[in-house]
Amino acid sequence: MCPAAMGKIRCPLRPASMTPDRNRPEILTPPEHPPACCTQQTITVPPEVAPQTRQKHDYPSAAHRRSYARRTGAERTFSPSKDPATNNMREGKKRTDAIFGPFIDKYTIRQAELINKVAVHPLCVRRQRTR
Repeated sequence: MCPAAMGKIRCPLRPASMTPDRNRPEILTPPEHPPACCTQQTITVPPEVAPQTRQKHDYPSAAHRRSYARRTGAERTFSPSKDPATNNMREGKKRTDAIFGPFIDKYTIRQAELINKVAVHPLCVRRQRTR
C-alpha cells in the first residue's frame, strides 16, 4: 500500500496526504511513473511466496473437506480424556508443571497420566502380585 495513502508521508501525487502536519517526511519531487505500490489497489501473491503458511487445499474443494475431516476425527479420539463424565482427572499441582511448564502443555501431561492410569498401572499391579 502506498505510504502516502497510509498517512506515513506527504506526497503531491496523493492530495489527501498533504493535509497532515508538516512534521512528516515529504516527497519533494515525485516520480513521473510512480511505483506499483502507489498505483495499485490490490496485489496478487503467487503460491511460491511463503508456501509453509498457505493452505494445502482450496477452501470449498472436496480435498479440503477430506483434510478437515481428519481434524474432527482427532478431536473425537481425544474427547474422552477431556470429558469429566468418562474421566476422573482434575487440575492439580504437579512437579512437572513447574519444571517443564513452558515446554510441555498440561494437555500432554494429562494424556500421559491417562495412559498410565488405564494401561500401565494395572500391569504394574499384576507384576507386583506375582512376585
